[in-house]
Order: sequence, then structure tokens, then C-alpha cells
Amino acid sequence: MPEDRYYLRPYEEALASMGAGFKATLWRNREGQEARFAAICDAVDFTGTRVLDAGSGVGDLAAWLIEQDRAPAQMLGIDALAPMVEASIARSLPNSTFEVADIVTDLNRYAGWDWVVVSGTCNAMAQELALEVLATAWKGARCGVAFNFLSDAGRREGEDLSPATRFDRQAVLEMALALAPRVDFRQDYLGLHDALVVLRAKDC
Repeated sequence: MPEDRYYLRPYEEALASMGAGFKATLWRNREGQEARFAAICDAVDFTGTRVLDAGSGVGDLAAWLIEQDRAPAQMLGIDALAPMVEASIARSLPNSTFEVADIVTDLNRYAGWDWVVVSGTCNAMAQELALEVLATAWKGARCGVAFNFLSDAGRREGEDLSPATRFDRQAVLEMALALAPRVDFRQDYLGLHDALVVLRAKDC
């Protein structure tokens, strides 16, 4: 595990300059964020389940699920930056709690949840570290993991997505298939720019 937590630096810088809020999550726009949320919910029915949102930012996934009447029975959002967690708590979202935790180093947080959602959280990580996060989440989840990433299928000449990077979708899929008995894959919801992998247990 990286000692310097380099993957947090872009968010720390955004937080320092813009304060706790949507802009500090480094999503380019809400439309892209919500398209990713919708793709996850098209694949997974969270009704009656317990969900861990790994890298929850200011609680946008919990809020969106409530607005769409797709909220789980219980949701915990974790984020490494305390001001973001404080902003999430201030929203007073029903059946939702938020805590400070690093999804890379606080490995005990994954155990016991039905589903773990990792949406946009690993974009500033190296691919190897992101896949370690995916594997750790899978070990802890009872039903599965929904994980999205910037796909190499959408690469354009001269593009600059920094601090985000694109991942090799074949490598992500190969790891997912090695871990889980059932795997879903989509990369159509944002014109190949993004991809979603869902790892499922046999009984979920």
C-alpha cells in the first residue's frame, strides 16, 4: 500500500481551493456522475440491502438513490477527507451514515456489507492499486461489488484527464472474472468513456 496516499492529493487540493462540495469531488459535471449512478442501479437492485459507498464524497450517491426511490435499507459512506464527511452528515439523509475512512488503508471497513459501490473513487489511482481495492472490497462484500472506471476504449489522441487515468478494461475484466462467479460489464452509458464492472456472488 502506498505510504504517501498520493491518490488523495488532487482531492485535498480541490478541497483547499473550493471547499467541501460537489466541485471537490472532481466530477466534471453532474450529468456524468448521475449516468454512472444510473448504470449501477440498472445492474443492481439495492432494495432491502446494506450498502457501503467507498469514497462517498459529499453523499451524492445516497442522495440520488433516495431521490430515485432506490435507496437501500442501510447505507454507510466512507471518505478519507473529514470536511467531505461533515458535509455529507449535514445533509441528514435518511438511513445513511458517513464516516472518515481511507478505502485503501482501512481494510476492515469492507466486511459485512451486502454491496460495495466504488464509483469514480479510483480515478486518481494507479491501475494496480485500484485493482487491489476491488479485490479487497470483493472479499468483504456478501453479495458483490459495483466498480466503475475510465476505460481505455474511450481514449482520444492528446486528451488530458489528469489527475484521472484510464484503465485497461481487459485487465480489469480478467481480474473480476478470476474473483467472482458472475460478472457484468457495461461501457455504453457514456459513449465508451467509462465502464462498469459488477462482481456478484452466486446467490445474489
